[in-house]
Amino acid sequence: MLDFRKLFLTVVALALFASMAMAQVVAFEPPLSCTAQAAGTPSIRDNGVTEMVGDVLIICSGGRPRPMDEVLPQVNIQVFTSPVINITSRITGTTGGNWSEALLFIDEPQPVQQTLCGSDAYPEGVGVGSGQLATVGVCGNHVGTGFGIVGPGGGFYGTGIGAYDPATMAPAVDALAYPRVALNGSSPTYRGNAYQGRYSGNNSLIWQGIPIDPPGTNTTRVFRITNVRVNASQLNNPRGNQSSVLLIVSTNASGVTNPIAMPITNPSPTVAIAQTPMDFSIDGGVDTFLQCESQNYVNSSGSRFATSPSDQDLTTASGGIQNSQFNLRYDERFPTVFRRRSTAVPTGDDSPQVITNDQLGLPYQTETGHYKVTANSNRWPLRASSAAQRGTLTNEFSGAGIATHGTRVIARFANLPQGARFFAIATANLRATAAIGTGTEITGWARAVVTDANGSAPFAKSNVVQTCDATCANINLTSSTWVSAAAWQRHRRDRSGRQCRHPGLGNPPDGYDGL
Repeated sequence: MLDFRKLFLTVVALALFASMAMAQVVAFEPPLSCTAQAAGTPSIRDNGVTEMVGDVLIICSGGRPRPMDEVLPQVNIQVFTSPVINITSRITGTTGGNWSEALLFIDEPQPVQQTLCGSDAYPEGVGVGSGQLATVGVCGNHVGTGFGIVGPGGGFYGTGIGAYDPATMAPAVDALAYPRVALNGSSPTYRGNAYQGRYSGNNSLIWQGIPIDPPGTNTTRVFRITNVRVNASQLNNPRGNQSSVLLIVSTNASGVTNPIAMPITNPSPTVAIAQTPMDFSIDGGVDTFLQCESQNYVNSSGSRFATSPSDQDLTTASGGIQNSQFNLRYDERFPTVFRRRSTAVPTGDDSPQVITNDQLGLPYQTETGHYKVTANSNRWPLRASSAAQRGTLTNEFSGAGIATHGTRVIARFANLPQGARFFAIATANLRATAAIGTGTEITGWARAVVTDANGSAPFAKSNVVQTCDATCANINLTSSTWVSAAAWQRHRRDRSGRQCRHPGLGNPPDGYDGL
């Protein structure tokens, strides 16, 4: 009898140990590990106030992929500038916070797959019984991918693959199919993979309540942050020096009911190098002129340009007559200083309609960042109820990622006698060192535009004082307030080599200042 009792106690102990071991196996969850890195470190202009920095990639592995009957946990992803300078990404809406053009994508979706939180396909809201907070701008009604491997102790584990791919949707979540999610017990919706950030201070952006399906140990999950602009002029970078711009990435669970830990290693990638953008000089002319006397050469008709528009272009010389007094020269100090507004190529001297820039990871090298011209089916832009709160992301003049204009340079002329008139060409050629041999080649042109004193305004061509083709129109600048200015906008073609502009001028004032 005694031996039987000992044997019984041994069996009970073994059963208890096995039960504890099984509980430990079932509860085990591999840690989620993430690393932040710069997708690119572009050179930016240290006097720019809306300079686009490189994208940030957050690459994660590990964790437990969620089964499809389990609502995904959420996390807040936030970035800060270092040194502390203002983020200047466009504000697209102000209801419920300052919503910005800065976007976060998950798993590098192709353009046709990009599905925005707030679109008809992926509306704001949370599923019934999810336990998640219903917050404006938060889309957390994801569940796991389901039908993965059988986990310890039974139950389906997710694979962590395809969790953010809307192409893998199926009829409904209660049919135990793939990841289409019922919203508030009604018709199912697509999965989302794009989220709009909002300001959390002058130097910070936050993406709130991002649903996280850990990828497991056999694959990775990629988060891309794009369309972040900064005020590089606040760096006070000495001329000729360089300053690094970093984005510090952090995660937190503030306001999140179903949180997940998402630790970030290397949380401070360098996303841009601020440099002096260009050199200014006077090219091919004299710098001393007599006051109160016209300085233009007599043209072929015997009239002076200062009193009667010439029949010659300022950039040419005909019959030994030189109309241009000198050129203002702007030289790039690195190859991407002068940029078009978008990849659209103009056929004349009018600004073309902006085209789509929505392929993630492609270096467009334009002033515009990630931007969609038209709606991507019902996945982009925001649906009507959200648009009033967060802006319309596809508007050509105020959409997410869109630049108002291409690169502009300004020439300011100070201490002008009242009533003085002088002339500048309407289009200036961009030149670069020729690919073969010596000399230069024309790589595009810049168009003179009407702006305010700081060079800001939508594209509008400056008036000309005579009618001719796009390369010989001249702008009449008349001084009535002792200061006058002209601006030329980057208008056509890109090239990897450094370029320069040569706006020709006639009848110059006593002083000049090139900016």
